[in-house]
Amino acid sequence: MNKFTSLIEEKLLPIAGKLASSRILSVLRDAFMLSFPLTIVGSLAVVVMNLPYLDKLIGADGVAAINNIFGILPSATMSIATLFVVIGIGYYYHKQCRCNICSRCSGCSILSINSTYCYCG
Repeated sequence: MNKFTSLIEEKLLPIAGKLASSRILSVLRDAFMLSFPLTIVGSLAVVVMNLPYLDKLIGADGVAAINNIFGILPSATMSIATLFVVIGIGYYYHKQCRCNICSRCSGCSILSINSTYCYCG
């Protein structure tokens, strides 16, 4: 076990250190962590909609009502999380560059949202 640990420390630790110090990767990490709560909400909605034997507990009408209520949540939360990530990338990139956040963040966020929807649309 000590041989394996020393091998990991010798070979992978320098690579992990370089990756951790990368500005772009830390910006992406922070932006995706901004959208993490919305991802949890969408995932919980999927779990509730797909509970096993739910139709035996509340009937087919109850399952249809739950799917009607929770059906929009997964796609809605992923769409909103996408906006959070796009805005977060612009915000955290300017924060990494140590720019004046208030003056440039709104312009960068609008530009990034516009370019995202022009590219995807």
